[in-house]
Amino acid sequence: MDENIQNWDTPIAWITHLANPTIHFFRGRLSITLENLDTGENWQLQVREAVGYKVTQHFGMRRLANTFVVKESLWISALHREPMLIPGQLDGVRHYLIETMSENIEILTKEEPSIFKTDTPR
Repeated sequence: MDENIQNWDTPIAWITHLANPTIHFFRGRLSITLENLDTGENWQLQVREAVGYKVTQHFGMRRLANTFVVKESLWISALHREPMLIPGQLDGVRHYLIETMSENIEILTKEEPSIFKTDTPR
């Protein structure tokens, strides 16, 4: 099975120089701050109940946009085969991908993350 990613239309999808993620995760709540290096604006991504998240570094090649929904997720498929998970725990979980200049941030959640600007440009 190949993963299929689709654009996720967000306020940060077309920011060319999205960088410097700061991640806070506590009791299922996920909060990620990202910076638009061109304007100095900070953006906040929040999830009230994240099932999981991971960050991987990448170097060089980037996609045209920054935010995606991963359809036919290999990560979710692998978790479905995990024998120790409570049945039904993954029902309705979606896989989101946020790409910055040097990292990919992937989130599993049942709700769409909220994204909003946290301050004014410098």
